[in-house]
Amino acid sequence: MFGFTKSSQTPVRGTVADQRRLPWQYLGAEGFDDETGLFYCVSPSGERHLGATFMTTPLLGGGGSVFEKFKAALACPLPAGSFVQVGLLGSPDIDPYLDAYTDGKEQATGLLEKLVRTRVKMFQDAVHKPQFKTNGVLNRDFRLIFTVKIPCSSLPDLEERQSIRSDVTRVMEGFSSIGFQFRMLDPHGYLHLIRKFYHMWEKPEFSYDELIPIREQAFYPGDDIEFKENEILFHQGSDQEFFVRVMSPKLFPKRTVFGVANLLIGDQMGGANQITEPFFFQFTAHYPDQVKKKGEVRQRHMWITQQCIGNSATWFPILGYKKEGIETFIHEIDGQGGMALEVNLSLMIFSKNRDRLARQTASLNSYLSTLSFDMREDKRILDFLWHNALPMNASADAMTRTFRTNTMSARQAAPLVPLFADYKGSGANATSLFVTRRGQVSAFSVWDSNTGYNVVVFAGTGGGKSFLAQLVIVDNLAEGCKVWVIDVGKSFFKLNRALKGDYIEFSEESQIILNPFTFVSEIDEDIDIIKATIAKMAAPEGGLDDYQMAALEEGIKATWDRYAHNSTVTAVAQWCMQQPDPRVRDLGQQLYPFTVSGSYGRWFEGEATIDVSNRFTVLDLLHLKSRPILQKVVLLQLMNRIATEMYTTPGRKILVLDEAWELMDDPLMAKAIEALYRKVRKNSGAVIFITQGVGDLFQSPNGRAIYANSAWQIVLEQRAESVDAAVASGQFSMDAFGIHQVKSLHVVPGEYSELMIKRSDSDYGIVRFRPDPFMFTLFASNGEERDEAIAAIEQGADPEEVIDFYTQKRLEKGN
Repeated sequence: MFGFTKSSQTPVRGTVADQRRLPWQYLGAEGFDDETGLFYCVSPSGERHLGATFMTTPLLGGGGSVFEKFKAALACPLPAGSFVQVGLLGSPDIDPYLDAYTDGKEQATGLLEKLVRTRVKMFQDAVHKPQFKTNGVLNRDFRLIFTVKIPCSSLPDLEERQSIRSDVTRVMEGFSSIGFQFRMLDPHGYLHLIRKFYHMWEKPEFSYDELIPIREQAFYPGDDIEFKENEILFHQGSDQEFFVRVMSPKLFPKRTVFGVANLLIGDQMGGANQITEPFFFQFTAHYPDQVKKKGEVRQRHMWITQQCIGNSATWFPILGYKKEGIETFIHEIDGQGGMALEVNLSLMIFSKNRDRLARQTASLNSYLSTLSFDMREDKRILDFLWHNALPMNASADAMTRTFRTNTMSARQAAPLVPLFADYKGSGANATSLFVTRRGQVSAFSVWDSNTGYNVVVFAGTGGGKSFLAQLVIVDNLAEGCKVWVIDVGKSFFKLNRALKGDYIEFSEESQIILNPFTFVSEIDEDIDIIKATIAKMAAPEGGLDDYQMAALEEGIKATWDRYAHNSTVTAVAQWCMQQPDPRVRDLGQQLYPFTVSGSYGRWFEGEATIDVSNRFTVLDLLHLKSRPILQKVVLLQLMNRIATEMYTTPGRKILVLDEAWELMDDPLMAKAIEALYRKVRKNSGAVIFITQGVGDLFQSPNGRAIYANSAWQIVLEQRAESVDAAVASGQFSMDAFGIHQVKSLHVVPGEYSELMIKRSDSDYGIVRFRPDPFMFTLFASNGEERDEAIAAIEQGADPEEVIDFYTQKRLEKGN
């Protein structure tokens, strides 16, 4: 049945049996039943339970429906003496994110390998030293731990075990209806979790010996735990020494709302009011005998009502508050059949620095008072509070001894449960790493989508779009992805040169041929972009009507059928001139500037010479800005050429369209982009479309189509009026809190930029991007150092040495 029965109890005769020398005696888990997945637990006071522990990811938010479902699950009838615990653990366990980030980047060499290495180091360092001076939060990972314990006999038989397993399943199904994806812990997982509390900054083992009682395996030889008056000291004098202080609520708010627990762990806006250190926020609900407890509540109600008769409530206002609270409780349990719970809240804060821990508890007390929570540091009973808060370790005896319980209904208790934390990222991949305002390490990858990989980025001037785009490029290149960038400026010049990419500038002097037919693989696949390109040549301002577009398509196909890859714009124009319909002949005449005799003909006549086969190619159209017609035609043909290259290139591919906001008002350009999106999606590719204000995109049908075809939306700092315009359009739909979050996005120059990663109206999160010093120097797109670095690289200097030199130079200046 249980693993613990395979060995005898460890003898303690002749040993000083105290919590410092034999700490395992204060843990309850003894054995494990493989058949039901339940743990057999015996408390120091002799209470016996069967229980289970589950782990999941916290919610990002929730409204009325989440509250009702959670309240119903919490109010699920359980035998007297049962426990439900929900704990939010914020621990420095970020290695899984770093491992996922480096996974797939093993083949990165040179500068890419250096960028990956320095980014990992920055995140590792931030476990001990905060990234952001403004709030001092350390990097961490938030996890939710659910435990359910139900009383059992001293030796539960199979029937009893199966019955209790059914009760546990029923409770957890109620919690699962909210959207939690639970992972049930076996002895390996449970021991790893318990060991984490005693070794917060280490990597605990998963080892488990079924011949030894579980609780006796939780500690390592030499572990030292000392309960002092106002703190708990672990591993005194060793490199792993750390301290814990415990806080409990003295007074709860008179009124509160669901989700207030999200504020208890720190300001969601990233301000200074934070729990900066690792912590464990535990909610424990004890299910007493309901008949007895409700009788006690009614008797108390009568007593308080009696006290409030006359002027007593005037002289003692707290009586009025108590009367109001208990009447709400009576209404819940009598009028709605609610469940009476005995609730305990504990907040345990971990730190390697005793002084920092003292400052943390003091500042937290002040912050929580603004939320009407009076949280005080506990003293002298820390051993009871500590052991009672550990997962699956609560006991009725400990709750009674600590005097830290409050009787309330499930409806009253639900808002106090720590269900919420920060955005963890997009999914299984970790192409890029960020961190949230409250220190949660967050991973993002455009490839974490089932509906395509295209991205639209909203970035105002100075919002950090250049840095973000370069980060995405670098991280994807490190994973073997192929990247093209179409730019109007020099934002990517230094990065491209440093990574030995191809930088192709288009100007009057360029000797580049862009014949749209040279690289056609299947004419039916490419016809939409080719048609848009030649239509832009024929009618750069007014556009063509439907008849002319149909005739143009006929001419393109006829020319292809005759000349195949030797087709030219001149041949299409000649076909048009030979048609009897004057409207089609007009097309031929309108194409004249782009034929062999026209002013733009040299760009498109003959076999195409542009080479975009490099793993990282930047195509800069800045010098064509004075000739907007040619610039747009060249852009269309580049889009077509890159789409064709994606078709013939295995693996993942990304096209970045920077300064793309100028394309949205042109119907032909928008149609070409839609055709590009279709081709890219078929070939495991992604288009990252970078525009400006979030409100600007929705002012045209083209912009709305681009938005609709993008699986991801990334929003950087925006003007409030631009956000309001987007919301008013009806296309950018989010809840009120989400809109507030978008408006709060900001940049701290030289420190970090904030961005919202949005997959749907309810799936979004705010993260911060902080480049390490080496990355900052490489990505900087202005300043004297940029020009000097580029000159040195072009003269043959090693890119990594150049960036290192200017990084050190900048650090010496204190920037």
